[in-house]
Amino acid sequence: MATCMQELPKSKALAQRYLSTHHMSPKETNSYACRVLKNLYSLWQDQLLCDVEIQVGSKTFYAHRNVLAAGSSYFNAMFTSTLVENDQKVITLQGLQPESFQSLLHFFYTGQIEVSTENCQDLMSAADMFDVTEVLAFCCEYLKQQLSVDNCIGIYIFAEAHACEDVLNAAEKYIYSHFAEVEQSEEFFDLPKETLIHFLSSEHLHVRTELEVFHLALRWLLHDIATRKVFIWDVMSPVRFPLIAEHQLQEYLQNSFDLGDNEHDISLSVICYKMYKHNRLKTSLMRPRLQTCKNIYIIAGFSRLQGKKWADGETLSCVEKFDTFEKQWKIMPDVEDARSGHGTAVFNKKVFVAGGEHDSLICDTVECFDPTTGAWSGIACMNFPRCNLALCADRYHLYAIGGWIGSELGATIEKYDSTLDQWMVCGKVNTLRYAMGYVEHEEGLFYLIGGADYSGIELKTTECYNPVTKEWTVLRDMPTRRSHVAVTIIDNYIYAVGGCNEHEGALDVVEKYCIDTDSWSIIPPMLSNRAGASVVTVDNIIYVFGGWFTEKGLIGQYMAPTTHYTSECYNPQTNKWTAGPSMRTGRCDTGIAVLL
Repeated sequence: MATCMQELPKSKALAQRYLSTHHMSPKETNSYACRVLKNLYSLWQDQLLCDVEIQVGSKTFYAHRNVLAAGSSYFNAMFTSTLVENDQKVITLQGLQPESFQSLLHFFYTGQIEVSTENCQDLMSAADMFDVTEVLAFCCEYLKQQLSVDNCIGIYIFAEAHACEDVLNAAEKYIYSHFAEVEQSEEFFDLPKETLIHFLSSEHLHVRTELEVFHLALRWLLHDIATRKVFIWDVMSPVRFPLIAEHQLQEYLQNSFDLGDNEHDISLSVICYKMYKHNRLKTSLMRPRLQTCKNIYIIAGFSRLQGKKWADGETLSCVEKFDTFEKQWKIMPDVEDARSGHGTAVFNKKVFVAGGEHDSLICDTVECFDPTTGAWSGIACMNFPRCNLALCADRYHLYAIGGWIGSELGATIEKYDSTLDQWMVCGKVNTLRYAMGYVEHEEGLFYLIGGADYSGIELKTTECYNPVTKEWTVLRDMPTRRSHVAVTIIDNYIYAVGGCNEHEGALDVVEKYCIDTDSWSIIPPMLSNRAGASVVTVDNIIYVFGGWFTEKGLIGQYMAPTTHYTSECYNPQTNKWTAGPSMRTGRCDTGIAVLL
């Protein structure tokens, strides 16, 4: 026992030294916090130890200053400063609903809140006033969940008034996505002019055509034309009149007004038509909205089903249209001449296909699809029959570039003058090739990438053609040698998608060219190997359709390639590929175009 008593100081010293170097972390218990809050709630319910009275309207609430100060920076400042309320037993609050303050008090003592359609906006106002961020967040989330066609405008205006950015953005996005339905609601007609103009100016309006935007602006004006007549010019300014055909506007105005009976109708019609004439040449209004309904046309091509022989392939005349708004396919009128390996371009709001081949015969014919009539018609033939060519367009002409001309590779460029319905040779290519990728840049330059030479050797060559100066510029080579490559553009980046070469067959490779730096980079490969695919960009998403592939393990065994039904999409923001909508007909070497 004595020995133990002598050792105790030494053990204590060791323990102290141990504890000084090994700190225990503080322990927490939620049960204690819950018990204290529950007891505070009981004291409040029984009005025990309350030290302040809050007068809201005709109702008096009893509470504890320290609880209010702990739950709200507003009350904290009131009760811990030299404000006059600090010494008052009774405090009167203005601009509040008693029911909303009752709910807030309940939250201070319980951490629980009930949000409903009836109290949400009043609660948000109160939570904003007292800086109770948790309640504000609950209300914001509730409003976002309740968004509908009938209330989205009201929620937007309320969120704007209370600087609730999260709700404001959600309501705005909802309005843009459902604008055609929203304009049928009563709230639409009560929109402030500035808010309406903000909506009509947006790139993100989900509308099928710009005529719908004109219709929306007109409906708002006509709802109270006597008062709103002075706003015609302001409200119509965001309408992109260059995208509306003149005959469509004339027909719409004639069908919308009884011009013989109402002087307001007459003047409104005249002003609208004057605005159309005034704005139709403004380049800033010529670009379609990002979210305008766009249709992807898949035109003709070549098809061979899986397991079929070389001789079992079929040259197609069928056309499919994919509605990017409804996410649905529709069968469209056939082209007049079946063809594959043709060039395709959009010019004057119409789709043109030129050349191609059918049963080993190369075509010189050119067809035009007018979406307003829904029909194909022939135009003047090219000077030379061509297949695997590039077909590009600027504001004034179509250009047919290179490709096979008979048994030789074409060295010429010919352009189409729509006013004369005539093709004429206008220049020469810099590199003889066929099956190259091609794309137009908004500055009027044409980019040609890859392809194959006369011997069938795949190329890396990248070139740019200026149709005004007729000059070629040689750019940095593409990293992967390939022909039958598909090409598209987003801003100043060109994407070379798929293709094939002798050693690897159909490729899943995708490479990106930066125009500003003249440099290439590799991005994630496609989900499938595709050669002779068709590619297009819609709303900054890349769509790749069809193409051909050879089953794995069979390359070099002379198996007939199979054409894809499938498509896939690439989002540059996520840097990922996802499966897209499947076509009705598997095909390769087809034409592709986007129209509104």
